[in-house]
Amino acid sequence: DFDAAIEVIRGGLDLDGGNPDLHCRLGASLGGLGLLAQAADSLRVALQLNEEHSDGHYHLGRVLRRLGRTEEANEHFRLVVDVDPTHALSRVALAEGHYHIGDYEGAHVTYKQALQFDGRSAPA
Repeated sequence: DFDAAIEVIRGGLDLDGGNPDLHCRLGASLGGLGLLAQAADSLRVALQLNEEHSDGHYHLGRVLRRLGRTEEANEHFRLVVDVDPTHALSRVALAEGHYHIGDYEGAHVTYKQALQFDGRSAPA
């Protein structure tokens, strides 16, 4: 239940507004409700607090893709892979991004790379 999660997360942010993990979770939950602009804002706060926050980049990439901003989304998926090369979900998302912009070779290569990892480091 995203609404309940958002309420709990906002309570946590009242106590610790500088916590990038909470801003990330808030953004992911807002995205789950389809509140994409609000989700992007929250995820950008997480990334301002920690520019190497893998989950923040991953979820912002997902939101940007839903907004039709595929190339910008791909930049965030690439940043995740740079920070955490085993982040299989970001590799899959990046491969899908390559496919959507017509880079079929890039999609093929990136899908193959994703298969090397079991996804244990990817966000839930």
